[in-house]
Amino acid sequence: MLAGESMLLIVRKFFSIPADKPELALAQFSAFQRQVPLMYLMLVANTVALSLTHAGLAPWQLTVGAPSILYLLCGYRLVGWVVRRKQVVTAEAAIARLRGTLRFTVVLGVGFTAWAFSLYGYGGDLEKGHVAFYMAITIIGCIFCLMHLRASAVLLVFIVLGPYVVFFASTGVEVFQMIAVNVLLVSAALLFILQIYYTDFANLIASRKEIQAQQQEAQRLSEENLRLANLDSLTGLHNRRWFVTALERRLAAAESASERLAIGMIDLDGFKPVNDAYGHGVGDKVLIEIGRRLSLAAEREGLKSPASAATNSASSCTIPPPTRPRSTQRRV
Repeated sequence: MLAGESMLLIVRKFFSIPADKPELALAQFSAFQRQVPLMYLMLVANTVALSLTHAGLAPWQLTVGAPSILYLLCGYRLVGWVVRRKQVVTAEAAIARLRGTLRFTVVLGVGFTAWAFSLYGYGGDLEKGHVAFYMAITIIGCIFCLMHLRASAVLLVFIVLGPYVVFFASTGVEVFQMIAVNVLLVSAALLFILQIYYTDFANLIASRKEIQAQQQEAQRLSEENLRLANLDSLTGLHNRRWFVTALERRLAAAESASERLAIGMIDLDGFKPVNDAYGHGVGDKVLIEIGRRLSLAAEREGLKSPASAATNSASSCTIPPPTRPRSTQRRV
């Protein structure tokens, strides 16, 4: 009982679109979206050809009526894919549309297979051979078009190939029996290749996701290291290294624009006695509070705090404001 349930779960997983791999679903959707027009055009072209060879031999309901319904179904799906081709699709939407394709595979597979079998009884050996050729070449073409959507490809093979082999093997015609065997072997080889390709495709998407995560982490660490290298850990203000770089940049900008540059410098008188009397812990708190007030003052002056305030030492801070036109400068 447990073995049967486990096998059922494996089969369901194999013929489903997993929701726990959104990156894979988006990649499948993007690749399949480019192949959809080719697949439906191939289906319609092959069906038109088979209808024409049976025109006058089979009833119009089979050569015109039934194919027209299949054309409409293919056209409806084709237009839907083409119209939404340039839309930005979320992972949830991609999964929903791929699952819709999986369900529609059953409809089209059953429809085209039943229609082709219904034409077999009309015409001579050439027409019957065309039916066998139509089904074989169409299923092979669909497998290639569905290579990025393994579940649909395998499901279509089971829907079409099983009845195909049984039907033509039971005709008693040796040629059709050999054709059935050949198509079965070719389809089995294609499924094997499909499985390898899909596995490699899924692994590629997973590795790309891992590489992107590593790049993001490396970028985050680089930005954090840069921030720490230019930041005073105690006050939260930028350090001397940042100040020198910013000052050089602003001096160059002021010189090129023939503008003046003002630099404010604050010295903390009597700071050493605070450390001597109350200890470095209290001295650190004083520096932290000074840094906070400098940041607030910079904000009030319209500067970008704390990027416009920097600490040069344990007892002094410097504020290099951006360059201003001479007409707007004011004395402090």
